[in-house]
Amino acid sequence: MALAAVRRTDEQLAAMRQALDDYQDLLANDDSCVEADKRFHMLIAEATGNPYFMEIMQHLGSAIIPRSRIASSERAGNNLAHQGYLANLEHEALLSAIRRKDPDAARAAMWTHLSNSRERLVPLE
Repeated sequence: MALAAVRRTDEQLAAMRQALDDYQDLLANDDSCVEADKRFHMLIAEATGNPYFMEIMQHLGSAIIPRSRIASSERAGNNLAHQGYLANLEHEALLSAIRRKDPDAARAAMWTHLSNSRERLVPLE
């Protein structure tokens, strides 16, 4: 993510902002925001300029946010809106670091997001 902060273009930053706006709109309407979440992460991968990273993200995409876990969480009555809200705060921190072109902050924000996402998904297994 440090590379995305350094290499991103204004157009890529605008696309990331749009993906997060879409995520927030879907979340507010209790709709699935999985695709907007995935798009946000793919846009960050694209901004790194590393084609290998893009390829890895494409392969991992559905494994990172597995729909079956989310569906089972909905059936179990887990508060997905709250989890989505927490993830959105982390996304905003990441986008802010990328906007500022701060590679250290971007790296730290992504690490926090991945760690917290893991914790949010573990109870869904």
